[in-house]
Amino acid sequence: MDNYKELRRNMVDCQLRPDDITDLRILAAMDEVPREAFVPGDLKSIAYADKDLRIVGRDESGGPRYMLMPVALATLIQAAEIQPSDFALDVGCLTGYSSAVLAHLADSVVAVESIANMVPNATETLTDQQIMNVAVVEGALAEGQASQGPYDVILINGAVEVVPQVLLDQLKDGGRLVTVVLENGYGRAERFVRSGGVVGSVTIGDLSAPLLGDFVKPEAFVF
Repeated sequence: MDNYKELRRNMVDCQLRPDDITDLRILAAMDEVPREAFVPGDLKSIAYADKDLRIVGRDESGGPRYMLMPVALATLIQAAEIQPSDFALDVGCLTGYSSAVLAHLADSVVAVESIANMVPNATETLTDQQIMNVAVVEGALAEGQASQGPYDVILINGAVEVVPQVLLDQLKDGGRLVTVVLENGYGRAERFVRSGGVVGSVTIGDLSAPLLGDFVKPEAFVF
């Protein structure tokens, strides 16, 4: 639909560019991937809104699940500095939109989703869009998909209170994990990099995203 093409272009020009998304490959990918194809029918009219879209009311962790707003997704992907030869892991892919964008930038993508019925739905939509370099698998988000790794890039689609070591262990040397870290009610985009067996992190900037229930910090017991 021409209207959706116009909305996509407006998203790129009025949301992404003004928010310092400068990677031309990301801008091109998000201008090409039809976001409306990856949202339920009742959300298609707001598919390109500058907001997180609630896709699932309640998942296995007990909370809702959201498709990240375009700027948040683009910010994280830009921070990952994806190369055309990279192998990426998309954690919490939901309907597959983030995987579709990653597929335009990386060589291949493994997408893991904990909601069982989302897996075939995402696979079907990606196939309909002729995106063949993504494999969608069911699994616990906080565990990643070690059997397919290690990865050059890991994207976590949402905010976390803690990044599990098991995910960091799935990074190649030089690999990058990007997510929003939530601390004291404030979110920041963070890039974790594995180098020589040691993982360090750098803050990219302030960024908000819905908290993923799989990545809530365990409560400490007070004696």
